[in-house]
Amino acid sequence: MKISIVPTIVLVASLLEAQVLAANVMSLPIRRQSDTAALEARRGVKRNTGTLVESLDNQGIIYTANVTVGTPPQPFMLVLDTGSSDAYVLASNISDCEINTCVGGYYNSNASSTYKLIKKNGFDIQYADNSQSEGDVISDDFGIGGITIKGLELGLAFQTDIYFGIMGIGYDTNEAIDPQYPNFIDALVSQGFINYKAYSLYLDSLEDNTGSIVFGGIDTDKYSGPLSIIPILKDPSGNTYPDFLVPLNSLAMVDDTGSATEFLTSTIDIVLDSGTTYMLLPASAISKIVTFLNAVSDGSGNFFVNCDNFQNSNISWTFGLGKNTTIRVPFSEIVIPLDLVGISLRNPPFANTCKLGAEEASRGGPYLVGDVFLRSAYVVYDLTNNQIGIAQTSFGSTSSNIQDIDKSAKGIPALVGHGTNTLAPSTPASTSTTAPTPTTRAASTATSAPGAPLASSVTAASSVTAASSVTAASSVTAASSAKPTSGATLGQAGPDIVLMLGVSALSMLLDRSIVPWP
Repeated sequence: MKISIVPTIVLVASLLEAQVLAANVMSLPIRRQSDTAALEARRGVKRNTGTLVESLDNQGIIYTANVTVGTPPQPFMLVLDTGSSDAYVLASNISDCEINTCVGGYYNSNASSTYKLIKKNGFDIQYADNSQSEGDVISDDFGIGGITIKGLELGLAFQTDIYFGIMGIGYDTNEAIDPQYPNFIDALVSQGFINYKAYSLYLDSLEDNTGSIVFGGIDTDKYSGPLSIIPILKDPSGNTYPDFLVPLNSLAMVDDTGSATEFLTSTIDIVLDSGTTYMLLPASAISKIVTFLNAVSDGSGNFFVNCDNFQNSNISWTFGLGKNTTIRVPFSEIVIPLDLVGISLRNPPFANTCKLGAEEASRGGPYLVGDVFLRSAYVVYDLTNNQIGIAQTSFGSTSSNIQDIDKSAKGIPALVGHGTNTLAPSTPASTSTTAPTPTTRAASTATSAPGAPLASSVTAASSVTAASSVTAASSVTAASSAKPTSGATLGQAGPDIVLMLGVSALSMLLDRSIVPWP
């Protein structure tokens, strides 16, 4: 058994379109959606040579990968996660789904002629909150984006309290299945679908419906300027690369005059994790952010901000990574209107309430940055030479210029992005708090066993209430005009937060810590 660290909220990436744009380059555009329409019959499908385009409704911030397993193909929606390394699906006879609503599809081994049992009861992932998935290790054909990986090894869950499958695309050293095996990204290379073990992630803005992930290549139309190269850090033992861990030297907020307020006191090591929607940061940083924004707490780790205080400002966030890399993030990507995160407060503290997309990590870490940051960054994950390439994203890009990475490459190629930078950084006029010295690193220490998968799903609760019990958005009461003090705690009886998409069982699984049902 291996233990995984679980983030607060899951990011699920929906690979709805696919293009084989050049030899050994695979591009999978990503679409956001969050209701049960994704589980219904697919519609709006058109096929061209090497291209698969699908149209689905966008009603939230849930992202799933549309894949198939078996022969004939059985369709699934799986969580796309750079923070874990195993793929697994739910078994058709899984007992937990008789009580709780499971989503994303079920796998029937008897219906697949290419199914093979590798190890009975060999799949077991236990998460930090004691949620887990257990089952067999199997192999079967795995289809995605018009290609089929033959005999991919994956888990088949018979018991779970996560309620959907996962598609991990991290390092094979981070696998939960023993012994180590060629996972999804390994198989793409070994079976000749891509030349180089790397992929590039473009999520686009919170409001946009689509993004893209390119396996084996880089899309230079999706970012602006040169890619900055940051070496990935090894684990504390210094022997392996289990996660996409890089140093974060600075996290600041910059106002429209260029004045910056720094929130870090020292460099921390962060995981660039698409499996986490928010940020998990040290308590000291969260305290400073909450004070700066006059945010209020619901008492369970969630913070809320009066959006009216920032309606006409040009405040943005800046992230300093590596030696000299700065990524600028719009204020609204991290302080998010509630309707865009699919939740609503019963008794909101402000007339115009936003949720802060940052929460306190466990003491000592690990520290993670998810899609609240990654949407503003174009990130190349190089699993061959252990590097991260990063640049300012180009929001709203509708064109593509895919460049494949040669199998003999010694690292990420120096490709300049042709996209438009709509977030050109200001030169800070002053800084209210001195930025930390990069050499004073406070390295995060994971609480999991070495090599355990990181952040592959949601923070689990003992149970999830059926969708019918979710209070609809219409029940939200008007906000009090009184302004709570900074760091105040909401004192309403009963659940503070309810989901707006009550008809969607999948949307309930976004963040079980945000849905405090008994």
